[in-house]
Amino acid sequence: MKYRVTLIEHEDGVAVSCPALRGCHSQGKTREEALANIREAIREWLAAEADEAKLFKVSEAEVPSEHAQASGVRHQDAVRVLEKLGFRIIRQTGHIVMSNGDTRLTIPLPSGDPYTMGAIARDAGLTPDEFRRLL
Repeated sequence: MKYRVTLIEHEDGVAVSCPALRGCHSQGKTREEALANIREAIREWLAAEADEAKLFKVSEAEVPSEHAQASGVRHQDAVRVLEKLGFRIIRQTGHIVMSNGDTRLTIPLPSGDPYTMGAIARDAGLTPDEFRRLL
């Protein structure tokens, strides 16, 4: 199956998300690297969906298209914040896949791209400022 992705090119690299798979995000230094990374994130997201179906009832929701930024947030920080919100790690390879039973998020390794982290915060139900306050 093919999925559409959204690329945001900026001075530090490229943030990429797959809107059809809520919470599926990655990044790269170049467009090509970001596309390779989102392919991996999509595979991990789908694999986690199968794993998670055994544990939780999964639902979907519409996500607004905003390009908020969460600068200076590393993947370790994101994991700690998401664990405070009830998310747990489902899978971990090139991406950390976390879920709270309703929402599944992919966090690229390593991460730190402000647009990617802003999208992860938004998909977790937080503004970037709320996300930073939980650090």
